[in-house]
Amino acid sequence: MERSAGRRAAIWLTSAVVVPALLGLIFMADPPMWTKWLSEGFVTKGDCSPYRVYAQNRWTPLGTAIRAKPAVESEKIGEFSGNQSIMVDGWMHGAVAHPTNPEPWNSDIWFHLTDNKGWVSFGGVRGVPTEPDPTLHSPDGGQPALLLTNCEGEIK
Repeated sequence: MERSAGRRAAIWLTSAVVVPALLGLIFMADPPMWTKWLSEGFVTKGDCSPYRVYAQNRWTPLGTAIRAKPAVESEKIGEFSGNQSIMVDGWMHGAVAHPTNPEPWNSDIWFHLTDNKGWVSFGGVRGVPTEPDPTLHSPDGGQPALLLTNCEGEIK
């Protein structure tokens, strides 16, 4: 007898709470906020093939941080060591990561990782491997990473 009462309660809970909630989500005029988070993705405006950049190895701290979103306030989810090869599939404008860096390293450009695991800042990468600056005062930061026009993108 106790088992059937428990089953009736489970059936009632399912039909009275879960089913209307699911129907509400299906027929809402505006999709719930979490669907945007699930579907949010980076797309380029052109046909951009993945290309290689390198974590900066010129000034301390060497390397670059991987951020969840194209902003320095975004969660740091990893890092690359100096001169480590990084595959990117495009770039976009975001928040300035290093505003006190000399030009062009104070850029608002962020590169999207091809594995969709995050973003690296323009100031944190170079177009070719670099040597550390032992004086920490050299104005030469190395060759900037490429900003191909067909690789500019946006978050959809």
